Amino acid sequence: MASKTCSYWDCDVAIKDNHFACRDHWEASLEGDLDKCPNCDDLKSAAYELCRPCEVKKSPGIAESRTPYETGASPAWAAGDEGVDAFYAYILKIDPTTTDNRIFYAGQTRNLRIRMTEHRDGSGPKSTKDRNPRLIWFTELPTRETAMEVEVELKNLIARNPREVRKLAMAFQDLIKDVEGL
Repeated sequence: MASKTCSYWDCDVAIKDNHFACRDHWEASLEGDLDKCPNCDDLKSAAYELCRPCEVKKSPGIAESRTPYETGASPAWAAGDEGVDAFYAYILKIDPTTTDNRIFYAGQTRNLRIRMTEHRDGSGPKSTKDRNPRLIWFTELPTRETAMEVEVELKNLIARNPREVRKLAMAFQDLIKDVEGL
């Protein structure tokens, strides 16, 4: 029976007493993407010295300065999200343009198939229109809030370290090939 929560600083998934993290955060820690915060021992992104709460305590305002992207919910989502039990965060590879040389786009949605159709037919965001968007990575998440948080993390990763995005996408593609081979 689960009686405690994951030790990742911002995860409230219930876990067994003899575990320290939910499956996703445990796997991320095995991959070296997460480690312990030296102040509080919570799991945190290995890219940062401290977890966000400890970082904010140490230097109020620093979390905002390191995060150029913020979560933003649309009031229109609330009605459509009712009864939905899975949301997705995803990364697209897009063709660069003469004015915008970005090659990755991160987003989140409650219906990945419909959202991909919108990206491809140009009815989605302007930043992917006519840029040959291709899905290279996605994950299923339990809530819109979690999906928005992962989207922000992905956007920051894209801005900070595109090589890590490539590694993430390659690992995901390898997993798909392994599953297809079963």
